[in-house]
Amino acid sequence: MTSATICRQEDATRDVACVHAYRILLVITEPHQEQYLREYAYALAKSQSADIGVLRDYQHRDNAAPCCRIELPVDGGSGVMAVREPQADKGLAARIQEIAASWPFDMLIAKWPNTDEDVAVHARVVKDINVTAVLVRHSDRALRRIVVPAGGGAHALEGIRVADALAKAWSLDAQVLRIVQPSHDFWLRRADLKRRCRHIRDAARLYVDVADVSMPVKVRLGSDVADEITCRSRPGDLIVIGGSSQWLMENHASASIPSRVAAGASGPVMMVLTNRGRPSALTDVFWDRTVRVRLPATGKLEAVEALVDALIEGRQVPAVRRDEIVSAVMNRERAGVTYIGNGTAIPHAALRGFRGLTGMLGVFTEGIPFGKAEDEKARFVFLLLTPKESYEVYLPILARIARFMNEADNRLHLAQAESSGEVVELLARAEREWRTGDH
Repeated sequence: MTSATICRQEDATRDVACVHAYRILLVITEPHQEQYLREYAYALAKSQSADIGVLRDYQHRDNAAPCCRIELPVDGGSGVMAVREPQADKGLAARIQEIAASWPFDMLIAKWPNTDEDVAVHARVVKDINVTAVLVRHSDRALRRIVVPAGGGAHALEGIRVADALAKAWSLDAQVLRIVQPSHDFWLRRADLKRRCRHIRDAARLYVDVADVSMPVKVRLGSDVADEITCRSRPGDLIVIGGSSQWLMENHASASIPSRVAAGASGPVMMVLTNRGRPSALTDVFWDRTVRVRLPATGKLEAVEALVDALIEGRQVPAVRRDEIVSAVMNRERAGVTYIGNGTAIPHAALRGFRGLTGMLGVFTEGIPFGKAEDEKARFVFLLLTPKESYEVYLPILARIARFMNEADNRLHLAQAESSGEVVELLARAEREWRTGDH
């Protein structure tokens, strides 16, 4: 989370005004949850002076007196709370949506659900009202460190942001943990695996960089991701992990990696679900004006300048911001590697006062040294520019670029393309295949 207000966007292409301070809703289903859930809420609200509302819904719990009450801060009330009874005969999801209709909030914090059905309730709420959910499996152990297992995607990146906010509020060390599953011929191809681990670490650092967070990244080998995470946790660790796919969260959450980690870990575990970074097509960002082929360049700066100049030529960014954009991109390059393997680099910058996501794909005639090793050169360079206040717009495109470039045939056809139109058709064909295969 940033210190600036994060606005929910109904349309990624439309500028939506911020109408309220950051808001957090606590969902309390048993009385004993309130103390520890408030501790998490206060920590996450600290950097933003967020308003905190409470939904108490004990009525379906046999071990607690029936209670269903909503307490919401009064705007400008300096701690004054408005208390009301929700409409009768509604389930938990409906009560949460009732609150969102009159008091739009950004984050929901609740106890980690006991059943798949209850997890599905929160997953659907996240999707339907476009909020972030933080689900906590509590432990009374003193915290010493925060570990963030991250595989990629919107849930993982939001988990990094949440972990960073907690680490700062509680003065704890934090690190990102990426588990790599070696292939069956591991011992025969150790050199290739070492290179792959380095690329995965650099890709994870790219996510940390996009989140505007400073956090070390550790890459470890493990045949089972969930088991490896629990085995590597220490007493005093808080594990903050992004949720799995929407389908798994809604239909079979107990089989997901987060649920298996929560079942096996001895300390507290937090799962983060978000609807930020909803999928967008590659062709929404890369089209005939934002693709260039057969570009000449010998160095990183020359390549970045060529891509920024192409954006200016295509009237995608104003010429008066050229030097600012080039400088911002190169500063990011000096801070961390943006080479992700497969001859691909994703240089990027977050700019204040910038609107939407703008990209330029450059296919270069020769490899540009974007990686650390001498032979880690990028012919395919995806430049991304986004507002500094809205990191989440990176997410769907980062995932789709990686998915597209993992296919050797796609890289071959990109290298052979003679026009931007050929590249756009290649991207569009991949999107059509994904839509068919994902349904």
